[in-house]
Amino acid sequence: MRSSVLALAYFVVSMLSSQSQAQEASRFIITFPKSEVPAEDVWHHARELAENGGEIHRRYHTVLLGFAATVPQSYMPNVMSWPHVRLEADSVVRANEPSHQKGAASGSVGAGIVGIGGVEGQGRHH
Repeated sequence: MRSSVLALAYFVVSMLSSQSQAQEASRFIITFPKSEVPAEDVWHHARELAENGGEIHRRYHTVLLGFAATVPQSYMPNVMSWPHVRLEADSVVRANEPSHQKGAASGSVGAGIVGIGGVEGQGRHH
């Protein structure tokens, strides 16, 4: 009985800990307009984020200019201050899901880019 209670307590503590960590950082796709922001500035932002507790998962430089990253909540004000920054929640979107499912993106393959409701930063413009 005692081992069952300890196992249950351990499970509850580990679940609360993982929920707390999830609230402390979020995954985003962070992009910038190529015509407004030099690539060197974007990679500088990526390094700065990584040096301040963030994690860079992927860099985009062909169609998009930016990167996918985990951003600590404490660093979000800095990210939002970057000039011309645009944030999208980094999530999985499947083309084979019916469009009536909650949260599913709809559209035709090859018909253009489907927006997922990003947030634009208010950065200081130089």
